[in-house]
Amino acid sequence: MKNTAPSVNEFVTLSTQLIAEKDPGSAAALAEQLWRTTYRSQIADSERALLASAHQETLRYGSGVLNTYTWGTGTPVLLLHGWNGRAGQMAEIAIAMAEAGFKATALDFPAHGESSGHETDVLEMISAIQHLNQVKGAFHSVITHSFGSVGLLQAVLQGMRVDRVVCVSAPADIETLLDKFTSLLKLSDQVISLLKKRLEKTYGVEFWRTYSVQEMSRQMTMPGLLIHDSDDEYIGIGHMFEINAAWQASDILSTQGLGHNKILNDPSVIRAITQFCCAE
Repeated sequence: MKNTAPSVNEFVTLSTQLIAEKDPGSAAALAEQLWRTTYRSQIADSERALLASAHQETLRYGSGVLNTYTWGTGTPVLLLHGWNGRAGQMAEIAIAMAEAGFKATALDFPAHGESSGHETDVLEMISAIQHLNQVKGAFHSVITHSFGSVGLLQAVLQGMRVDRVVCVSAPADIETLLDKFTSLLKLSDQVISLLKKRLEKTYGVEFWRTYSVQEMSRQMTMPGLLIHDSDDEYIGIGHMFEINAAWQASDILSTQGLGHNKILNDPSVIRAITQFCCAE
């Protein structure tokens, strides 16, 4: 059974439970589990229609499966959604890429979309990208949204070869995402401190630096296009400028009034992405 997005009341209830927890260590352990838990939202009929035009394929991955959608033929490109997102959010970009002569594959990360699982983390997301790269062959360009940028850039640092990268609404650092998460749950400073220690134990004390898009960008040598909206309600546009300052071969495109997700369906944004990936 798939998880569905929790209501505001459910979040309030959860917050109360965490705040009232007499054992901060147990509260931190629960928070870490929630950090890995994903939620699947309802898919609009218009999005389903776009997905119906693709070739859908499920690939064995560990004890589960990875779901993909592919449009077009030609040079392979990969599209990666963000946390709690899905491949369908990238469909309009993928179709435009297919019309431009590419074979565009959009991946449902583990525990997202039609892929199996109910929880995941950045390590599994990186592994999924690497697995798809091995199965499908090298990708000329990768187009990412939000947290998908974290997984992609780390996969590149671990040896994945990509000619061009597009990062839409990317976070410059992990701390911003954690701050929003802990604020939503109204965690105490003590629980937050214990949660950070748990994450460092799982992912290493350099977790914050290792998976920082800004830090990873310092080592990127391929051309990059950074796109962000000034009205992004989740990740401020300042993150784009921080990444751009670190990524020497990157260009930027700012938009207004599209927010964090609608930016993926904007015709001017899609046109800029296809032009960038088509450039020599």
